[in-house]
Amino acid sequence: MSLKSHKFASNLLSKSLFKSFIPTTLTILCGLTFTDALVLSVNSEMSQKSSDKLLISQSIDEEINLKFESRGCYRNKSKKVICDVLVTNLSNTRPKIQLSATNVYPPLTNAIDSSGTVYVTNEIIAGGSSIRNSVNIQFPPAIPTKVSFIFEIPPQVTELTALDVGYLHWIGRASTVPKQIALTNIGTIASQPNTSRVTNGSNNGNCTCPNNSGSARTNSRKK
Repeated sequence: MSLKSHKFASNLLSKSLFKSFIPTTLTILCGLTFTDALVLSVNSEMSQKSSDKLLISQSIDEEINLKFESRGCYRNKSKKVICDVLVTNLSNTRPKIQLSATNVYPPLTNAIDSSGTVYVTNEIIAGGSSIRNSVNIQFPPAIPTKVSFIFEIPPQVTELTALDVGYLHWIGRASTVPKQIALTNIGTIASQPNTSRVTNGSNNGNCTCPNNSGSARTNSRKK
């Protein structure tokens, strides 16, 4: 074979191998790119689902380590709306607060609808009792306790934007500090309570504690 023929054959073989190598390389690269994109897509979707599960309106009173979580609102009667709030003591002590449904012991808890109209609570359910004046509660550590606020809200109102929870923090036996903590994005007023979110212990109808654990201590104050 002549030198020219040998070079031509070598060039032809190199080009052939290069052409066959390019599609293979692209296929591998594309495979990696597609896999990476798929992983990113799945991770993004998982993150979104995880975020959706965390969309519970909550606020923490960092001074006394009480966490307030909205558990939704529902209609019990035509104009009566009940809003459930889960209160958890994050400390090892038992802070004492006073909740009120009368102007004698402000601040009160308010519900705000999407138009900005404010509705004041006129009844509280805590420790298994319905209260129309005020109640003192000491929350046990690490045990979520449900408190329900009742409002008179017209039937045409179907959504609430916030709950502004008002309470007094007891310091000692005679001194109190007024406090307000806001829970936003409350959402649609349901037609029935969401019982799947809160498990009630048999020893306390408004507590998620086990049967043998201590429940929230309440002490009603009459006008």
